[in-house]
Amino acid sequence: QFSQEFQLLGSFMDDRLKTVLGLYYFEEEGEDVNIVSFPVVLLHSGGSIDNGSKAIFGQATFDITDALSVTLGLRYTEDEKVFLPDQYVLDPRLSGAPPPFGFGYVPGTRMLPLEEVPTDINEVTPMVNLSYNISDAAMIYLTYSEGYKSGGYDQRVFPRTSDFKAPSFDPEFVKSYELGFKYNSDDNRLRANAALFFMDYSDLQIAVVNNSVDVVTRNAGEAEIKGLELELAFIPADNWMLEASVGYTDAEYTQLSPGAVLAGLSKDHELVNTPEWSLSAAVSYTHPFDSGASLAFRLDGSHRSEVFFDITNTDVITQDDVDLVNLSVNFQSDGAWSLGFGISNLGDEDYHVNAFQHLNPFGIAYVNPAREREWWVRVGYEF
Repeated sequence: QFSQEFQLLGSFMDDRLKTVLGLYYFEEEGEDVNIVSFPVVLLHSGGSIDNGSKAIFGQATFDITDALSVTLGLRYTEDEKVFLPDQYVLDPRLSGAPPPFGFGYVPGTRMLPLEEVPTDINEVTPMVNLSYNISDAAMIYLTYSEGYKSGGYDQRVFPRTSDFKAPSFDPEFVKSYELGFKYNSDDNRLRANAALFFMDYSDLQIAVVNNSVDVVTRNAGEAEIKGLELELAFIPADNWMLEASVGYTDAEYTQLSPGAVLAGLSKDHELVNTPEWSLSAAVSYTHPFDSGASLAFRLDGSHRSEVFFDITNTDVITQDDVDLVNLSVNFQSDGAWSLGFGISNLGDEDYHVNAFQHLNPFGIAYVNPAREREWWVRVGYEF
């Protein structure tokens, strides 16, 4: 893997106009080969990739007045992906069983042709920002931007498709709007950030479970995500710090592609990995010693509302609300070394961070559990 970025910075009109011009280059080559075992088949899966990205970008910020400024940005990107699939049957296992479990394959049968599959996209993405300094301590801003996520191909296919080629999916596009407020008190004891956001997705990429052993990416159609974020940090007294954050998200599908409907998706389903509420709070205290050393205590907690891990919101793998508490103590010497101790997931909350289901036709579902309560010790030395 290799990447490089060059930037040329400029300042004009007595610093009222600031500019950035840049070039970006990225390339990577890799191979992902794995053995996939299912009751119906043993597969050699994966392949090799050759990905590249080139971009030229520019941004200019102009101070219209001492308080009001506007920023314009533009980026042109060329992405190219080349995938060489290498997937074939190692052991057909149930080849003689009736469908859908028997397929008549013999060892060595390829699920995808051994040939390179290219995909590319050229895209221009703009950004506009308007900011206004209400005072030396507060400012508001409004931002519009566009972005995308490249398309690609699915590497795991079983059984073999009728057209005998790698299933592909298109790029995902998003238009983002954000209205925000930032405040930092003159004595630096109170810091507040707030934002309202709206994101308009088209060709949204989703993971679809087929009635077989493969999970493929498809373009679902259109979706909207809107919400708010609030962050607060307050120093009530010397050596104390209080922090809190709130996030609210309202996400919905607005238009579905025929393929998404065939996969069982409807507008009533919730988006994957998108909790409605996210809350956090923390209190910390640092006790300084005359020697220059210090002892810091921190207690923090978080809450996350219900999360769905598949597009059809299957109950058996849905994660309910999660509440977590962590505790840590850190001693910093007056020199270069430090010693820390902490307990993560203090309440030993049982939850999972990801999940997958293949109930039809195999009756399979599994979850990736989060780490249980654990304690840790960390010794540090700076040199």
